[in-house]
Parts: sequence; structure tokens; C-alpha cells
Amino acid sequence: MSQSPRSTFRYYVVGAAIGVLILVAWWLSQSNQVDHLDLVDHLPNATQQRPSPESFLVQDIRLNGETKRSIYVAEPSRLIFTETMPADAWLSVNLGVREAAWEREGGGVLFMVGVSHAGRYQELVSLVVNPRANPADRQWLPVLLDLSPWAGLQVELILNTREPHEGAGIVNHLAVWGAPAIVTR
Repeated sequence: MSQSPRSTFRYYVVGAAIGVLILVAWWLSQSNQVDHLDLVDHLPNATQQRPSPESFLVQDIRLNGETKRSIYVAEPSRLIFTETMPADAWLSVNLGVREAAWEREGGGVLFMVGVSHAGRYQELVSLVVNPRANPADRQWLPVLLDLSPWAGLQVELILNTREPHEGAGIVNHLAVWGAPAIVTR
């Protein structure tokens, strides 16, 4: 028993329609995917690592039961990543102080993030994390910063840690940049 040409054509049309639906579904799932540049992996390419590259350690750090792949530094520091910002870029990072410093003497850590372009610096965030004085700081503090004003431009993304105020000293600095990444949607 053979099929009519009309019946065979119908099968081709249905198969093609299913194929198109699968392609559209795949394309939509890809357009909502988050792309990112993992700054932990990119650490060796940082254009500046002060006080020295040896001061920065890549480690899995656990704070309040949650582990993140991180950049750890036990003294005041500066990291600069020179990157061309994609459209719709954001900096996603978690700030923290290692648990070893939570009950010890010290004033915490001042975390600062900024962008420099064409000789102009713009601070995006400045936040003191002091788990000894503020128990709410005994966890990862997520930060999401909009980098879209610099879309298409090569900028310096600057990550600084310092003592929180004059005379605070760097006792138990133990700063952690948890899972820092430039992400886009």
C-alpha cells in the first residue's frame, strides 16, 4: 500500500514545523543565557595587582556555610582589570571577611569598586564590612553593579580593599572577593 503524494507532503510539512519550533525554542533559551567573564580565572591577566601578585590567593572560601570560589587578600590591595565592556554588562561580586577575623580585634575592611575611563574615575560602591562589630556582615554580601554606561569602551575595573578609617590599622584584614564576574544578559 503506497501513500499518496499529498499525504507524504503533509508529513514533510509537519516535520519541518516541528524542526522550526525546536530551533526557535533553542534560540530563545540561548538569548536568555547569562554570559560572563570569571575574574577569578582572569586574575593572572589583571593589569595591576598591588601590593604584589603573590598577595592574592585563589581559594574556595566558606562564609556562614556558603562556599564560593574567591580571590583572597590579607592586606590593603588594588586589582585592576582592563576590559572592553560588552552591552548590558554588570559586575557581580560577593564581599566578605574570612571567618578567622570575625571575633578578633580590627575595624573590618573597606571594599571599593570603581571604573576608570579616559582619565576619569567613577566610584561605583564603597562599603565597610566589619563582622566583629556587625554580626549581619558574617556572610557573603552580594553586590551587582551596572557597567552598561561603558558598553563598547575599554575601561579599568578597579577593586580596592583598605582599612575602613584612618588609624583603624590592618589587623585581621582578611578580605575576600567572592565569585567576581562581569556578566551580561
